[in-house]
Amino acid sequence: MEIEKLNIVINDKKTLRIMNKYWLLAKIRRKNPYKNIQKATIEHKSIKNILNRQFRGITPLKKLWTDITYIKFQWKWTYLSIIKDIITGEILASQISS
Repeated sequence: MEIEKLNIVINDKKTLRIMNKYWLLAKIRRKNPYKNIQKATIEHKSIKNILNRQFRGITPLKKLWTDITYIKFQWKWTYLSIIKDIITGEILASQISS
């Protein structure tokens, strides 16, 4: 930063040589590798909205909705999965599993 104030142009390699000569270390904030792994997983990706929030329709079984709910029983988790018809509002299928 001091060199920039003097309007002197120095190559990056020369700057590194000077820093190594006088044992000057710069703290560099490194990227978190776990964040990159988290972004790469499929579960964090969003899917294109095909319905475009048009939940009204005429024929049943054209637009279906699904959800998975996690329920904790004493010491273990149980999963409830349902499929619902958006147009009629009725639940078509449900499954409970551990």
